[in-house]
Amino acid sequence: MSLINSKFKIIVSILLIIIILVGLFYKQRKEQKVLGESDDEHLDIRGLVIPHHDLAFDLIIRAIESSKKDTGYRKIVIIGPNHYYPNSPFITTGDSLRDYSIDEDYVTKLVSYDHVHFDNEMLGNEHSIGIPIEYLGKAYPEADFIPIIVSHYYNEESMDKFAEKLSEDFSSETLFVMAVDFSHNVGFEEAMRNNDDSISAIERFDYNTIINFDDRYMDSPLSTILFLNIMEKLGAKNWQTYDSSHASLLKGIPNLQGTSYVTGVFSK
Repeated sequence: MSLINSKFKIIVSILLIIIILVGLFYKQRKEQKVLGESDDEHLDIRGLVIPHHDLAFDLIIRAIESSKKDTGYRKIVIIGPNHYYPNSPFITTGDSLRDYSIDEDYVTKLVSYDHVHFDNEMLGNEHSIGIPIEYLGKAYPEADFIPIIVSHYYNEESMDKFAEKLSEDFSSETLFVMAVDFSHNVGFEEAMRNNDDSISAIERFDYNTIINFDDRYMDSPLSTILFLNIMEKLGAKNWQTYDSSHASLLKGIPNLQGTSYVTGVFSK
């Protein structure tokens, strides 16, 4: 009898632990859903961070809506990683992407800069541009887009010069968008810790930390550094986090090894 009671107590304890963990999981999910539902219409938002993964479509939409201003943006620069040709020149751009309005004149100017490559086929295949532009195009149908695909090839001098040119070339009616996914192939708890580390580095413009991040933190430290460099030159140094989430929350599978996401804005 005592053996049965012991086994029963063990089973009850395990069930209680599972209930507590599930409760914490859904508490986090609820918090994640409401985070960032704030009125930012009076902020001078110059930079937006969103995923490039359709699984996170609700995070993308919420971030765009939360950061949207009544006057809109005349131009939107989308910065995302080069997934398929990482050894290409530092920057790749193009002037044709489905039916979206690309600023052809500026793309022509862009190609004249050092380390910038023109390739419409590569642009058409790159989902770090193709997915965000779908949502941004619906929110800002009158805007012209400038796609910027960032490879692994770079040096600090070329990075700084390119960021300076971009920050000088556009007016306050331009929105810079960093389309980057964060932790890859990790569980929920680790991903949330890594997201916290990434957010901390981002809001502090800690380039030395970011450049050493691997896939456990984000899929493109260089896209992130380029974007932050532009924000810093624009004086848009005020960061606000909208969401920090994970695929397990979006799919409702607590033990999923997946991708994490961060959304937020930089304002002046």
